[in-house]
Amino acid sequence: MVFGMPGHEEERRRLVRRAEDQLSGPTPYQSPVPQPFTQPQPFTQPQPSAQLQPITQPRAVTRIERRPPAPGSVRGSARRGQWLSWSALLLGLLGTGMVGVGLYAALAAIQFSAHPFAEASTWGSVATFGLVISLLAVLGAVIALFVARPKLVATVALLLALIGPWIAAIVGAKLGADAFGAHANQALGDSADNLGDILIALMTTAGVDPEPYRQLIEIVFGR
Repeated sequence: MVFGMPGHEEERRRLVRRAEDQLSGPTPYQSPVPQPFTQPQPFTQPQPSAQLQPITQPRAVTRIERRPPAPGSVRGSARRGQWLSWSALLLGLLGTGMVGVGLYAALAAIQFSAHPFAEASTWGSVATFGLVISLLAVLGAVIALFVARPKLVATVALLLALIGPWIAAIVGAKLGADAFGAHANQALGDSADNLGDILIALMTTAGVDPEPYRQLIEIVFGR
């Protein structure tokens, strides 16, 4: 075919245009690729889930911390200790005085009559009660030594409650023995030589057993 002619030139352009339209047109339809056949799985009954257990939180370990006492509590404890110290001191003074005065008055009140110990027994009870008060003072002073700040008053109270009744008993017995000797000299005259024997004779007359008191009488009046 010769394309040099005008008719042939037009035919050639038509062919070129058709070829361009075919190249620029939509892509031909492509069928999807078939997937292989898979057999359906049988239906399975859902299994009941296990019962959920509650989650327990671990117990926190509590640590006991020793805190220093508050200043107010320490001050209050010291104040109570001081109050207890002064109370023990006053009890010690009271007990010491009652022991000394009771022994003196008990010996001085012995009379040469049908009832020689009528008043002496009352004053003897006073001396015994003073000894009990002194023991309470000792207990209070010992407690005050642990809580009182400062400890000076508690120490003085303890020493007084321990030593004071003994000193008071010695002094009271000595002065009471002198008073009893003066009464014996007035009642018996020159025959009042051994005051211990005279007291034992009065106790026997009044129906009092002198044996439990014999050693004490010998200490006070001598043999």
